[in-house]
Amino acid sequence: MSITAPGHIVSFLIILIFFVGGCSSSGANKTTPLNNTEEMAALKETLAQQEELLDRLQALTADQLLRSNEIEQSMPPRDLLESLQKGFIELQKKTLILEIQLSELKKGLETSRSKGEKP
Repeated sequence: MSITAPGHIVSFLIILIFFVGGCSSSGANKTTPLNNTEEMAALKETLAQQEELLDRLQALTADQLLRSNEIEQSMPPRDLLESLQKGFIELQKKTLILEIQLSELKKGLETSRSKGEKP
């Protein structure tokens, strides 16, 4: 009898745990229908506000994407900018060479004038 007695106690404890657990969980779920409808109305209102915010966010995202595409299309390609920069550098070098040549020609002209005035 000592072997079956602990089995009965264990079974009784298991049943007691399920009974107490079931009673405590069923007591927590008891709400009045009025509170339930008020909660549902509040949830629906919150959901409507979130849907409105989501729609606005989607519209702003679409607008941002369009503007980004417009900016990308309005910018010239990188290779064009690089070629223009190289051309500008070449023009600066040629201008510097021409200024040096012009300076030498002026000096030569002044020297030839000064030689021509001293006869």
